[in-house]
Amino acid sequence: MKIIGIVSSGTEQNHRPLFILPELVAKEVARAGALPIILPYLEAPDETVYDYLDGIVLLGGNDVLPFYYGEDPEPEAGPYDMKRDQYEIDLVHEAQKRKIPLLGIGRGMQVINVALGGSLNQSIVSKILHHRPEGTKKDPFHRIQILPSRLSKIFGDELIVNSYHSQSIKSLGRGLTVSARSIDGVVEAIEGQDILGVQFQPEFFQHNENFILLFRDFVESL
Repeated sequence: MKIIGIVSSGTEQNHRPLFILPELVAKEVARAGALPIILPYLEAPDETVYDYLDGIVLLGGNDVLPFYYGEDPEPEAGPYDMKRDQYEIDLVHEAQKRKIPLLGIGRGMQVINVALGGSLNQSIVSKILHHRPEGTKKDPFHRIQILPSRLSKIFGDELIVNSYHSQSIKSLGRGLTVSARSIDGVVEAIEGQDILGVQFQPEFFQHNENFILLFRDFVESL
């Protein structure tokens, strides 16, 4: 069985710092036929951990600190978690060195892009409401156009996705190409050597069996 490391996010409950992992992500990885394990971002992991990983998933969360792509934070951006940023950027570098495939979801796609030298739009300006402060992540919200790519082999040339992001990719990182955009031009998916990243969050479509195909493709590619 393939082993997939999923990077946790951080929170606090009753004044106690916690590392958490969305149950739906672990379930989808398991349904796709792999064993999900949690990677807490305490510090740089012992290098032997990479010997056990067949793939790595990076998830949604806070904005990526703009210092990592040479900009100062804009007033409307944030919040940030610098410790997680550094952990995940280092993780991307090590995964690329060891040829461990990466799946980036939401913020995870943005982290991959920044780790490879790309930059982000700190606040999206568009006629499409990409960030929904109210409502649910489980509802399809806008269309994306998929270019001929690995992603198009999974979903075809168009998909209706959810949307919960206030930032987007501005310049692409090394070796990355755009594989999907929303109708206003915002980058919704990227690909590279051993890399697939999507801006939408497929694990929230648990009622739609179509989206398990993304996780299944990732596991089968390992």
